[in-house]
Amino acid sequence: MNEAKISVQSGISRRPVPALVTNAGNSTAPDGTIPNDAQLGAVRAGLAPTAYREVFPRNDHACAEAYRLGGIEVEFAHFEVDETERRLADALFGRDPGSTQYKAVMGILRGRPLHGADLIEQWQARCAEVPDVLARSMVEHYLRQTMPLWYFASALERRDATLWVQQTLATNALNVLGILAGLNRRFYSTFQFKRMRHFVGSLPIVPPNLADRLEAIVSGDTQHGIEVLEELMRESLELVELHLPEANTSELRHPPGARQQPWHVSDLEKIAHVAC
Repeated sequence: MNEAKISVQSGISRRPVPALVTNAGNSTAPDGTIPNDAQLGAVRAGLAPTAYREVFPRNDHACAEAYRLGGIEVEFAHFEVDETERRLADALFGRDPGSTQYKAVMGILRGRPLHGADLIEQWQARCAEVPDVLARSMVEHYLRQTMPLWYFASALERRDATLWVQQTLATNALNVLGILAGLNRRFYSTFQFKRMRHFVGSLPIVPPNLADRLEAIVSGDTQHGIEVLEELMRESLELVELHLPEANTSELRHPPGARQQPWHVSDLEKIAHVAC
């Protein structure tokens, strides 16, 4: 049986406190403070929850907690509104396109305001479209993060690297999706990525049968997974060059079709001779 889970994102300040419900609990605020431990403890005392835990350590701008209430796991992340607006500005500028902060942006877009709807709807409007600078930054970031396993494929069998290869295949599959998310101007984070098929279905510009092929990268034979990855990357690069030509596709270290060439000791001797 699936467990129910609620996420609430709220903000606390001298303005009305915005509160946002998402599928994973968060909370947000601007020029005021986040609730102190005594305030949060008083709320919990009135609710009598179980399995309380701190999600991440409190700092000056945010804190988070989780517990079970009536059989439902509830998570709350409390942020000052100013902190949320600072993070939104950084995210939209594309300073760190691989940041988990984009998970929060996706939550803001999907969430339903419980209080302070005017402010939250302003945030949602700001996030309605991915700016050009972020789209390009996303594409180039996920190209840089891709380990081109096809380039080294012939040597991998001798390296006893099954676990690393499987891990890298999964990471690369997420990177392909990140490239296409940027191309389609959709916010994206690899952090605890879920609902893949729904997300893929929202992207108008993608290679055919994308969801099935992404799963094929990690669900079968390693060599087959590398071949699927290489072909998906080839098709994705073609789409980038067609629809986002300003993106620098050379960020990918070795393009599809490139192969590592064998070398011999004599090659090193030639290099040493030239160096001398």
